[in-house]
Formats: sequence, structure tokens, C-alpha cells
Amino acid sequence: ILTLILEPSKSLIVQTMNTDTQSQIFLICNYGVLIPWLILVFFPRSTFTKTLIAKHIVTIVLGLVYAILLFMASADIDPDFGTLAGIVKAFQYEEIVLIGWIHYLAFDFFVGSWILIDSQQRGIPHWLMVPVLGATLMFGPIGVVAYGAVKMGYSFIKN
Repeated sequence: ILTLILEPSKSLIVQTMNTDTQSQIFLICNYGVLIPWLILVFFPRSTFTKTLIAKHIVTIVLGLVYAILLFMASADIDPDFGTLAGIVKAFQYEEIVLIGWIHYLAFDFFVGSWILIDSQQRGIPHWLMVPVLGATLMFGPIGVVAYGAVKMGYSFIKN
């Protein structure tokens, strides 16, 4: 019943969000998130960085954009996340790719922030974290694996 109520409003909203608007949202989010990543790399211990991380500002902003886009997604798209074929079919739509990309941006930054905080608490030198943060930005889970390796290696050398 809720879907039937929401579908007409979704269709009206989607009509106003064309490919150009989606491209602009992509550019703003995709390149806008680079600034906070650079702040993590170049100013890891600044008060501003600590506030940015502690209040989860970047993740919340991206999360809000994600939620709005998800709500605005066309009611005609009915993704099947239970099969690989269903996911491939869903990702044929630009709006679904955009929503998915913003999901990656939000989670990768959240994980990068956690890695930075955890490494500082463990006393790991920041120069070791720079490539780890880069790997997290570009390859997500590989950055987490790299951090695990750095953490184990640093702990072994330290002890």
C-alpha cells in the first residue's frame, strides 16, 4: 500500500532529475569528497580534521544525498539484489549507478576515518598510513587489508 502511495510522487520527482542533474551530483560528490581525503592525509592531527571525523560530517552529508537519491529513484526500477543477473540489470540505470557510487564514497570515507583514528591511537607513524588511506580511497577493502598488514607489522616491530 505504501508503495502505491509513494509511486506517483516518485515519478514526478524523477522527471525533474535528468541526466545532467545526475552528472552534476556525481561531480560534486565524487570530487568534493577528495577535499576531506586530502585533509586526512595532509592535516591528520589538526583540530579541524578531528572534528570532521568525530562528527562524521562527510559520511552524514553523503548519506543524506544517498537517501534523497534513493527516495527519488524511479518507481519503475525494481532491483533484484538476490541474483547477480538482477544486480547487473539494476546497474544498467544511471541513477542506480549514481546511488551505488555515493554509497561507496560514504563508506570508504567512513572506513578511512576509522583507520586514521585507530592508527593514531596505536601510535603508527602517519607516513605509513598515507598509502593505506590512498588504497582505501581507491580500492576500499584493499585499504582495510593493507591497514591490517601495517598494524600487524608495526605491532611486531614495536614489541
